[in-house]
Amino acid sequence: MNKQKHYVVTGGLGFIGSNIVKRLADEGHLISIVDYRNSAEKLNNVLSCITSVADIISPDDHAEIISVMNCSNGVFHQGACADTTLEDPDEMFKKNHDFTFSILSHCSENKKRCVWASSAAVYGNADQSKGEKISPLNVYAISKVLSESWLKRIITKNPYLVGLRYFNVYGQNESHKGKMMSMVNQLIDQASKNGRVRLFKDGEQKRDFVHVDDVVSVNMHFMFQSQTAGIFDVGTGNPRTFNELGQIIEKRLGKMIDWEYIEMPEKIRKFYQNNTAADLNKLRLDGYTGEFASLEEGVGKLLPEISEGDIVQ
Repeated sequence: MNKQKHYVVTGGLGFIGSNIVKRLADEGHLISIVDYRNSAEKLNNVLSCITSVADIISPDDHAEIISVMNCSNGVFHQGACADTTLEDPDEMFKKNHDFTFSILSHCSENKKRCVWASSAAVYGNADQSKGEKISPLNVYAISKVLSESWLKRIITKNPYLVGLRYFNVYGQNESHKGKMMSMVNQLIDQASKNGRVRLFKDGEQKRDFVHVDDVVSVNMHFMFQSQTAGIFDVGTGNPRTFNELGQIIEKRLGKMIDWEYIEMPEKIRKFYQNNTAADLNKLRLDGYTGEFASLEEGVGKLLPEISEGDIVQ
């Protein structure tokens, strides 16, 4: 176990943030969480490790955030608005780009290690085979691209910042997200409670589904092992179709489920990524050797949490 240190986790009551808090607590560290305290469901995400939480600070309390970062050993900046369909640029930029800029710039100026959550949304539907890299499809992705651009410029002088492009993360502690919950958990919920899954035609769209435990491990790598600055993909590198996901869930439940294919709404179509796949070469070159759970293994971690009474026969 590492000697106890103090870390700040923004978005620490949310999905990925709460899993980082839990891992830090398991390793004996003290955590200050920056998040809104208006959700009992989100507070439950850290209930099992609450004795390791020093405080929970509102994102609006800028002076206190600066104070606690100054006293910390490092920052995991996970807080963001992740609604990819939000079309209000001002609201998205305030929550993502502006807040991120304040966190990253403070860490850079004070030589404080910061691991920040970017997103694979920056790729959009770029054709990697043609050398295309960045092609954001929505305001959320644009906010991440601009923050990445600033990070790339600043790390040439102050190499303390890391941006992680999360692919399609799923796992425990995301039920509070509602419509923004991962498709893995949405389909598990549909199949177990209704005996049916609904997919956009024809279900062959691909996603690089990565379990949150593996995402947390990569965050730990960059805080505790690696001193590298830069931007890295975080996924399995092995995209799977939604049809495959449904089949895996069907097999784990041990029963046949109904399949419904629906037309993609026009509003969603313009934001939709048809295929996502992480490139792990840079991450491996940095010395990360951890194995990523397959989709079968990841779904297996989630389904035991569903009681038999919740499964439609």
